[in-house]
This record gives sequence, C-alpha cells and structure tokens, in this order.
Amino acid sequence: MLNAQVPSLMKDVNTGIGTFTGSEAGNLLNYNGEMYFTGYDNTGPQLFKTDGSAENTVAIVPLVYASGFIEFNGKLYFSS
Repeated sequence: MLNAQVPSLMKDVNTGIGTFTGSEAGNLLNYNGEMYFTGYDNTGPQLFKTDGSAENTVAIVPLVYASGFIEFNGKLYFSS
C-alpha cells in the first residue's frame, strides 16, 4: 500500500493583486535538490525556485512569458 500525502498549499506566489490573478504553475523540474517552475506572481510571468519551504520559494527571474527549461550537462537552461 502506498503512503500517500494529502496535497496542501505551501505558498501563495500570486495573491491576486494586480493584473494576474492565478499562479498557473507549470514546467516543474527538480535541479540540484530544488524545484524550479514557471508561473505568475502579481507582476507577471516568473521563473521560481523552492526547496519545499514557504520562506525559500522565490521568483528568481522575470520572463517574457512562462516557457520551459531543461537540464543539460549539469546546467539549467530556460527559454523566455
């Protein structure tokens, strides 16, 4: 039997203030023990990273639009 966990909100990266009202998280990739993902905050599309804690879930670079990324030869590449 699997030991499933109940999903829960870790951090609201988009409080709904401003133009963008949904985070639309996507393009998840585990890289060096951190999860990278694209989504929207109150200012627009962003590249985020998290270690699984609310305090360390941060936007690291603004994007033109939420696109994808890959790991290649030990480095993380993304397109925007």
